[in-house]
Amino acid sequence: QLNQRNIDKYLQNIAAMEQLARIEDEIATYRRHERIIAASGSQTLDAPLQALRLGDAVLLSCPLEILTEVGLRIKAASPHPRTFIAGFSNGYFHYGPPASAYDQGGYEVVECMLPPS
Repeated sequence: QLNQRNIDKYLQNIAAMEQLARIEDEIATYRRHERIIAASGSQTLDAPLQALRLGDAVLLSCPLEILTEVGLRIKAASPHPRTFIAGFSNGYFHYGPPASAYDQGGYEVVECMLPPS
C-alpha cells in the first residue's frame, strides 16, 4: 500500500510537471508573438486574401491555416456551389480558429496571432 501511494504521488508529480511545461510553452509563444508584433511596428498585419472564380467554382486563398468550423462557415456563406479554400497562401500567420475556440484554449488558439472576432 505504501508503494501504491508513492506511485500515485509520483504520477501526480509527472502530471503537474507536464502541465507546467505546457504553460511555459504558451508563455514563450505569447512572448514570441509580442516580439513579432513589436518588430513590425504595427498592431495590425497585412494579409493578402485572394479569390478566383472559374465558372461556378471559387478558390479563396489566405495566409492562415483555416480550421474546419471557419472553412465550413465560409463555404456555407458562399453563393457559389463549389467553394474551395487554399490556406498557407502568400504567407503564414499560423491558425485561423473560430472565435468560440478562444475560451477553450488549445494549441491552435495559442499559436494564433489574431484576436477573436
